[in-house]
Order: sequence, then C-alpha cells, then structure tokens
Amino acid sequence: FEDAAVVRVPGRAHPVDVFYLTIAADDYQDAAADCCAQLHADPTCDGDVLVFMPGQEEIAACAALLEERLAETSGPFVVVQLYAALPRDAQLAAFKKPPPG
Repeated sequence: FEDAAVVRVPGRAHPVDVFYLTIAADDYQDAAADCCAQLHADPTCDGDVLVFMPGQEEIAACAALLEERLAETSGPFVVVQLYAALPRDAQLAAFKKPPPG
C-alpha cells in the first residue's frame, strides 16, 4: 500500500435521519430503491440520501433500479455509486455538490 493514493474528505456535521423497515423485504435492493424514490418525491425531504449495500454488484443493481424509478419522475436527480474498485475520479464524484434541484 506504499503507493496507494490517499483521499481526504473533510468531515461535516449534518443531521441524519435513519429509516428502517418494520417488516423484512423480500428484495432489499428493490425496497431501497423504492424508499429513495419516495424520499425524492417528498417535497418536505431536503437533502441527500445515502444507501448502504453489501457489495459492488448490489450497489450497481440498486443504482440501476433507482435510476429507472426516478426517470419516471419530473424532478432532477443524481445517482452516484461509491465502492473501492471504482477509479479515484469516480470515487471523488460522490463527494461533489449535486446540481441545484
């Protein structure tokens, strides 16, 4: 790891709301995408949504589901994947400020 790039992201303190399902979902990727789409459509929900998935394949599948669902809505959105195997520039994209809206 001697030549490994170091990525530093300054910490910020933001209020965080955590949501849990009351009943286990048969398809957790689908349930996560649905939850994100509902939050995106809610005008009282202001801010970003962070979803944790166990691995790269699950992240990609959930992102695809979410992009499909959000494409049906009228508002702008950005879905950004973040996992260790991504190139450095793609990882840093997750920390960029999203466009307005």
